Amino acid sequence: RTHKMSQTKVEAPFVENNLPFRNIIHNGNFYVHQRAQNQQVTTQILSVIDRWSVATTVNSFDATWSQSTTVPTGQGFTNSLKCDVGTAVTPSGGANYAARQSIEGKNLQHLKFGTSSAESLTLSFWVRSNKTGTYCVQFRGNDTGKSCVVDYTISSADTWEKKTMTISGDTASAWDNDVNSSLECLWHLAVGSDDQVTPSSSWGVASNLFRASSNQINFMDSTSNEWYLTGVQLEIGTQATDFEHLPFDVQLQRCERYLQKWLADDAYDSVANGAAWNDTSFICEYRFSTPMREEPTLTTNGTFIASMTGNDRSASSITLNRTTKENIQIVMTIPDNNETGTPGFFRDGNDGDSYLLFSADLL
Repeated sequence: RTHKMSQTKVEAPFVENNLPFRNIIHNGNFYVHQRAQNQQVTTQILSVIDRWSVATTVNSFDATWSQSTTVPTGQGFTNSLKCDVGTAVTPSGGANYAARQSIEGKNLQHLKFGTSSAESLTLSFWVRSNKTGTYCVQFRGNDTGKSCVVDYTISSADTWEKKTMTISGDTASAWDNDVNSSLECLWHLAVGSDDQVTPSSSWGVASNLFRASSNQINFMDSTSNEWYLTGVQLEIGTQATDFEHLPFDVQLQRCERYLQKWLADDAYDSVANGAAWNDTSFICEYRFSTPMREEPTLTTNGTFIASMTGNDRSASSITLNRTTKENIQIVMTIPDNNETGTPGFFRDGNDGDSYLLFSADLL
């Protein structure tokens, strides 16, 4: 005699904490750093680590920003953003100094701002400094001219602390659906008296400017001050979930929309095939591994050469031609050797550390 066992289908529970790509912030663990160099930031808005920049309004501020390996224990992080004060400054007037990430309008449409269904947002991050006190984060709407400014406190010196804050959705104003900067998240470190406001988690008119809380301390008051940030996550809802650790290749691809780097592994590495366009120009086509946000600009480091018929021609200048988001033509000015039409290839010289940096950063 046989017995049939009844089978009950058990549905796997829905775990909201596992929603993919819930983090609106890119490279929030500062893992990707294609520039691989420290940046001293004084009088400009300058990119420091992939997708992260520093905003400053006056030339009196001076700090060095770098990728650090100082991280909270047991959280799965390997890197953080570090700020070292270079010159002690007391801010006045409209002076501001802040770490920043800008976010495209196309990446914000699911927040439904400008409708009655506008979503609340929760920001979480880990922070550390020897300078304790009240700091603030500004959520700045470039399309709407509005801001939220929320305080947080570093309570213990040289200790990693996790901070969480929630802001309301804006039912009145929508983000533009384009590739430009619609939302900026700014971690202020110093602010002058002209730009101090009362903190609020609701969107208010702020003249589309950098604004910080009236409670913001002056982190820039001593050259011994250090500030660290990692584990940054911005997500829909009123609850912070665990940090979303994306695979490195996925995070790199997201960053490559804004910055791509060709880096030589050794001397005389090849970049691309090409030919002499005329007696003094060598031209080749370079295709990006990821389509970029917009047509990029080029920064070069080291020496580059055009190799044709066994001879190397040194580049006196390198420019871009017919630039698109997917590919570009690289044009090298070379010595006149009557080689028009001769095929060859574009490569780095006897450096081994030359690079080409293509930037479509959202500043």
